[in-house]
Amino acid sequence: MRVAVETYHLTATFPGHELYGMVSQMRRASVSIGSNISEGCGRQGDRAMIAYLHQAMGSLDELEFQLELAIELGYSRASDASVLGNALLVTKGMMTRLLASLRQRVRDHESRGMGP
Repeated sequence: MRVAVETYHLTATFPGHELYGMVSQMRRASVSIGSNISEGCGRQGDRAMIAYLHQAMGSLDELEFQLELAIELGYSRASDASVLGNALLVTKGMMTRLLASLRQRVRDHESRGMGP
């Protein structure tokens, strides 16, 4: 949720002509991250959660690119974008560790002959 909130705060300062371009795209990507994590938590099984985490990670990578592009285009100063950038790094780290843990749990489950 922190990523989405910070994205909305940052994009509120972007030029008005980007409302339906960069602003909309970044906001959708940020909301998609939390939405996919939440949806994955509501599903049965680790494999489903892993799939949703991969979707969330794709949206996070997309948002990282868009943030860098916004800086390059002069829509945001790097210092203003740093709060969102840090939130992305923290979130990516947590998601990476969760994915590794879930994958290990699936491997352990399968190695005990319990199937997928």
